[in-house]
Amino acid sequence: MVVMLIVRRMRVEDVAAASKVSIEAMEDYWSRYAKDYYPRKALEFDKSSHTQENYTKRLQEENELLFVAEENGGIIGVATGRILRGYKKEGGLALLGWICVKPSCQGRGVGEAILRHFVECCKKQKCHKITLNTLPVLIPALKLYLKLGFVPEDASTKRGGASTS
Repeated sequence: MVVMLIVRRMRVEDVAAASKVSIEAMEDYWSRYAKDYYPRKALEFDKSSHTQENYTKRLQEENELLFVAEENGGIIGVATGRILRGYKKEGGLALLGWICVKPSCQGRGVGEAILRHFVECCKKQKCHKITLNTLPVLIPALKLYLKLGFVPEDASTKRGGASTS
């Protein structure tokens, strides 16, 4: 069987699967990396941003960036973010708010493909910078961000940031 990975914009018909993948990935990373660092209550709050309703609403917003990685017809990865344009009609600062891969599909380059797609989209939108926040215990994510040229901006807080130009 030929495996075909496609990274594309999220569509309304993707929101149920995308929400499920995001919440499954959150539970997985929390149990493997963050449970001793990040309170369960905070995880539950974060999960509320990844509901079907939230994704559906965000799809209607002009500056929202929502992508899925699809393999053989199924959603296996999600990335969300937005472009903060200010008064300009183009360019601006892009914020990567979330990226995940279904736990059973991790370690195969899916996250890298989604992140590369996100970065390319931001370049086409003439964004001058992409920024993100992450937990320092998420070592696989940190390695990916560094590999793709993101650099740490603030190591003085528990929630570090990274960006790329």
